[in-house]
Amino acid sequence: MDEAKIKELLTKLDDPNVSPVVKQTIKDGLERAMTSGFKAAYDSQLRYRARGDLECFFEYVFGFKAPPHQKEIIKVLEDPTKREQLIIAPPGSAKSTLASQVFMPYYIGQNPEDNTILLSSSATQSIKFTSDIRSLIVTNDRYKEVFPEIKVDDLKGESREQIYLKRQFQNPHPNLYAAGMKSTKVLGSRANLIVVDDPLTQVQARSEVELRNQKE
Repeated sequence: MDEAKIKELLTKLDDPNVSPVVKQTIKDGLERAMTSGFKAAYDSQLRYRARGDLECFFEYVFGFKAPPHQKEIIKVLEDPTKREQLIIAPPGSAKSTLASQVFMPYYIGQNPEDNTILLSSSATQSIKFTSDIRSLIVTNDRYKEVFPEIKVDDLKGESREQIYLKRQFQNPHPNLYAAGMKSTKVLGSRANLIVVDDPLTQVQARSEVELRNQKE
């Protein structure tokens, strides 16, 4: 709705010859237009900031506003001064969502030449995350708006465990490699970032032997 149209409608609100019903219809229409305009402006700001702000990326691409505890996790994830980080929080805190499904594609978008590894208690779980990330890159329109240059390299072939992107420089290693904690396939792999998501199953976490082995 342009400025001239808004002025015309506002004039009708002051016109005694316009019925109350019509005036209410005009008010409702103006309110919807303002709400829509504010939302469009807000989305535009989010999209602009999402490329360099993980919290904005989470809200714009995934559609969720982070509550306070998730904001703390986000701060830890995007702190470049900390090379090793350990996040401990109760089940249902969105640790896996933020670390694996949100931060990984965000990092890849910012660093398309880097190699990353995603480890989990089982290969099945880590591969599921990889599948979700690939789907996000390929099909999510908002991700494409934030990182339009990020595209899966189909010439490298499709693999459940790996994601290759189109890169500026030749690199034999995948942008993302997923594996279980006990996999030997990652031996010798190069990585600029490693995310370990739930290294133990709930059953293993209750075992003193497993906990002792992890510490060792």
